[in-house]
Amino acid sequence: MGERDDWINEKICKGTPIRGYDIHDVAGKPTEIKHVMVECPAGAKHDLYFQMPHKTEADNAAEKANIQTDPRTPEVNAVLAKLWSRWGYSSGSELRDALSADPAQAPRNFAWLLSFVNDGPTQVEVWRSIIKREPSDMEANVKLPQVLGGLFRWDEAIAAAEAAPLDKLTLADTRGAAQFKASSILTNECLALVYKGDMARAVEKCKRSLELGSKAGANLTLAKISYEQGNAKDALTYIQAAAQASHEFDTEFVFGLITDNKPGSSEAAEHWNASIKSQSGFSPSRLALEGRQMAPKEWMALERKFFRSNEARDLATCWHIYTELEMPDRAKRCLETANGLESGPGQAEQLRHLGETNPNEALKQLMAAIKSSGHPALARETAVLLHRAGRDDEAIRWLDPALRSDPGDPRSRELLASLAGSSQSPEAFLDAYRKKAGANSTPPWK
Repeated sequence: MGERDDWINEKICKGTPIRGYDIHDVAGKPTEIKHVMVECPAGAKHDLYFQMPHKTEADNAAEKANIQTDPRTPEVNAVLAKLWSRWGYSSGSELRDALSADPAQAPRNFAWLLSFVNDGPTQVEVWRSIIKREPSDMEANVKLPQVLGGLFRWDEAIAAAEAAPLDKLTLADTRGAAQFKASSILTNECLALVYKGDMARAVEKCKRSLELGSKAGANLTLAKISYEQGNAKDALTYIQAAAQASHEFDTEFVFGLITDNKPGSSEAAEHWNASIKSQSGFSPSRLALEGRQMAPKEWMALERKFFRSNEARDLATCWHIYTELEMPDRAKRCLETANGLESGPGQAEQLRHLGETNPNEALKQLMAAIKSSGHPALARETAVLLHRAGRDDEAIRWLDPALRSDPGDPRSRELLASLAGSSQSPEAFLDAYRKKAGANSTPPWK
């Protein structure tokens, strides 16, 4: 990817500012064939086609052989497996050195690296420092409100979007992502305003984003607003437009909700299944398929709660990674941010870490903690330790309520598959347990 973009900068743009950059698959061609549209300078668009290198299983195995895994640091091992092919870090010490950079002075690729360890708070520092040095940097102006929004710092996200000089933005480096546009800033601001409850201004920003070329993001947010407000006609128009540009999991989820009122139609289920295929951990689509009935406002509130919980879980993992890397200050900030979003994921991650070296003590603390909170992450980690101890009959009793609350949670799904074994599907195993236990079975901590 670096060689391709270096070639574009040198041969096509010849040092002129890049105002637009899009990369797509080519219909009817292998996925290695990519269509790149570059706009440099403003108004001059270039359509380019590249064949990307294809990696074999042997290539992947050779790459993994270069990684120095440590049984004491499972989370760091997982990060290294993702980083090796493009970043070349092969050990925890190399990763720690790279992550120790000063965010106030670091280049943009440091923010990219931070995304692999779910460190949103430090990413904010990097993007702010880049904007301070170069106010017209497009990527930084897009990413800052996006990352702030991901951390649910909505007022700051709105302020960052308002401060962006939309008519002066230029793309300084194409390696960071496939698509950065001024319209993305307005889409992020629109979303922030939705979370703040200012729907009138949100609609205004999203429509302005559409005028600047947004296709998926702004239309999806407008569909959600219309659906929540009971405007079925507009909701359908917007979600159809969003689906033409993207089939992301949340687009399919909302499409299913909007079409769910058609008598005898299986269209809603098709959309929800497509959502799960795109993102298996998206619990709202799983709950919809299970037959959960809620009003539009309740569905949208559930989706927002899911995103908040997911961010808290990612930040808890950030704490775990930094703890293994022996970077306590970064670990502390990730944990505090996670706890500020939701109580439960951070504590569950801490006890998960304790369970790696002292499972009996971790199990004791988990069972005590869940009595006061009942958080599904605590139930899941209890089930994990029971499974490791060979107490599978107890493990499924603890896992079941976690899955009822958050049926898409990746770790819960992984444990369910392990409990089911190879003789039956995870879903069949869970259905059989629930039929035997009864619909109104009481969680084991109550």
